[in-house]
Amino acid sequence: MELPHLARVVAVAATCILAASCAGSHGTRAGATRPTTAQSTTPNSLDLPYIGIASDVICAADAQTIRIAEQTYSTLNGAFATMQQLVDQQFLRTASTYYPRIIVGVPAGGYTLVAVTQRCENLRLPVVGPG
Repeated sequence: MELPHLARVVAVAATCILAASCAGSHGTRAGATRPTTAQSTTPNSLDLPYIGIASDVICAADAQTIRIAEQTYSTLNGAFATMQQLVDQQFLRTASTYYPRIIVGVPAGGYTLVAVTQRCENLRLPVVGPG
């Protein structure tokens, strides 16, 4: 799916939500009475079909960026690094939003990317570092 199409889908969904929340708030017909309690017309959660797909792509891209940084770091230093080490030594600009923690040595000879959301699962990468 193309990104412009996803942007249009999100824009249409947002417009629909705003229209639903504003419906009926512009006055009443002559002789009609307004209800004394407000009722929400906005659903508790939206089922936007492409949000899940976008989340999966974001998680995969974030994990791949960290893998590349780890591979480069381990090639130069002979071991894997924590997230803070990758940021401090400028292998990454900032800490990952989706995988903010890296556990080095779990599994043995590799590392684990610890996810903060259920959408992005923890990734155990049994990669043996050089040296």
